[in-house]
Amino acid sequence: RGVRFVSDQQAQSALKPKKMGQKLMLLMGLILLSLCCPSVAQHANLTALKGQEIRVYYNVNPPSVVREEDGSYSGYLVTLLEEMQRDAGFTIVDASLSPEALNISKVPWVACVHDAAAKRIDLCLGTWWETPERRVLTPFAASLFPANFMLMVKSLEPKESDITAVFIPFAWELWGAILFCIAATAASLLFVEWYKQDEEYNPERGLAYAAGVSAYLGLMGLFSGGPAHGPRTMGGRVIITGYGFLILVVTASYTANLAAFLTVKNSATAYKDIEAVVRAGMPVCVSADVQSAIVTNYNPRTVPVIAARDGAKAILGPVKDPVNDEDAGKTCTAAVVNLEEMENLQKGDLCKLEFVGKSLAIIPVALPCTPRVEPILSYLVTDYRTKGLINAWIPAPPNYCQAEAAAESDSLLSIQLNISQMSGTFWVFGGALVLGLLISLGSTLRRRHKVAKTHALPTDKKAMDCVEVPVELGRQGSYARDNDEAVTNAMVMAELRKMQEQMNRMDAAIARLEPQASLV
Repeated sequence: RGVRFVSDQQAQSALKPKKMGQKLMLLMGLILLSLCCPSVAQHANLTALKGQEIRVYYNVNPPSVVREEDGSYSGYLVTLLEEMQRDAGFTIVDASLSPEALNISKVPWVACVHDAAAKRIDLCLGTWWETPERRVLTPFAASLFPANFMLMVKSLEPKESDITAVFIPFAWELWGAILFCIAATAASLLFVEWYKQDEEYNPERGLAYAAGVSAYLGLMGLFSGGPAHGPRTMGGRVIITGYGFLILVVTASYTANLAAFLTVKNSATAYKDIEAVVRAGMPVCVSADVQSAIVTNYNPRTVPVIAARDGAKAILGPVKDPVNDEDAGKTCTAAVVNLEEMENLQKGDLCKLEFVGKSLAIIPVALPCTPRVEPILSYLVTDYRTKGLINAWIPAPPNYCQAEAAAESDSLLSIQLNISQMSGTFWVFGGALVLGLLISLGSTLRRRHKVAKTHALPTDKKAMDCVEVPVELGRQGSYARDNDEAVTNAMVMAELRKMQEQMNRMDAAIARLEPQASLV
């Protein structure tokens, strides 16, 4: 009762949407239903592992899995496992590798896969590469993240830097202070030695010429390691002594620091990509686990491949852990390594290696497990990866090489001399400069005082007091004290007086000889 029977045609017409809005709503509903139903069904199966034990092997490999001193484990994969335990409700049991698996291989990355295939271990916790060979043995949970494999080669030996490297041993303000000292020395010696008529300071050629000569001698003194001036006054000798001490300290300090700065690390490698290695026919180290995935595009006859478990170290020295015994002791020119893994391990001598070229292969990183736990673990890993939790748990690479390079740069900069470290030298130089100028000023004042005193005496007395040594007229290089006009006139008068005395003596001698001449 109350039921109304309709035909099939009437039912279809009743269910058919009449408007465009109804069509869109129906389409969205279908899409949401298709997306939600599998998740709901999978979420309902999470209870399948509730209360069950899962045997987990912790493959210690920082930073994914780290064993603490108290025996506990940490790392971003341990955080992932704890989250899965909380959501699925299973119990974790710490498991070890079985003797049967270790008989197959002593390498944990291989032995754990065989234990998972034999269902002796339910989960291998570590960064396993999901290769086709391993996937045949046991299932893998959903991919955690992709592993990017690139070619790594050795950097070339450090080469000389650009021309500016020769100025690095001293700070720029120290270079400015040194140039100022050179200019001060040149100007002071020009002032002190100006009235000494010689080839260096010749007043007849003008002040500009004398200033240029003095500056040139100052620069040559610094570059040659010893003063080039030849002072003739006491004040000039004191100034040049202080300048010589400055040159001694500057030369010794610059020579000691220069060697550390002339060589810097530059990004230069002998091979830019794997094609260059192929053309050269040089051996390449590849991990045996990913060998088939890497060299499929290259002819093994052209590229000698060495299967090594640690190919990066084989570039720096002989292969110590080869898969094949005949490869022991060989050296690889390049190695195909995991970029993300090497960023966490590269330090020390490994900093001499660099990645070149493009990506050679991308292999998923996943967790080997048994078929019993694989569906639930895959669902949880996919859910965490979609939410961005896995990337948030993975710590940033430590960048050991960058830290070592920064420490090396800081150590080099720490020995770069600045003004404060050279202040004692500048004080000695400044003291000698001031003392030399004071001595020169005192000599000038003393000369002027004596000239003034000479003007107050009679003419004959002036000539006798002012002339200390004979003056050879017409010769370059006077031994007179000064070129002052009064002193010069007094010296001329002294010469005339001597000539007069000689004339008088000649007249007296002639007078004595006249009687004898008459007798003859």
